[in-house]
Amino acid sequence: LKLHDFTSEEVDRYFRPCTVDPNRKDVFVSHHGNTGIRRLSSTEYYNMSGNVNRQKMEQERKKRSSVKQIETQVPSSKTACIDHYIMHITYML
Repeated sequence: LKLHDFTSEEVDRYFRPCTVDPNRKDVFVSHHGNTGIRRLSSTEYYNMSGNVNRQKMEQERKKRSSVKQIETQVPSSKTACIDHYIMHITYML
């Protein structure tokens, strides 16, 4: 089905066209004509998906198993200094 398969009256009666405007603070903002604005903030999105709790649980598991300490001791690969990068590669091997 395509839009031209419907009359204007059918569109007005059965559909609720909206526009979606992605934003930095909100996952999405939708404008429904004159009837209102719906938005979902990034915070709401992460809470609804369980991402925040999952990250907390993962960090706790890493602390209990000493993985966190190991991860913090790995030399960073994000460097402009060739000696630091070689140190990272040597550590990883």
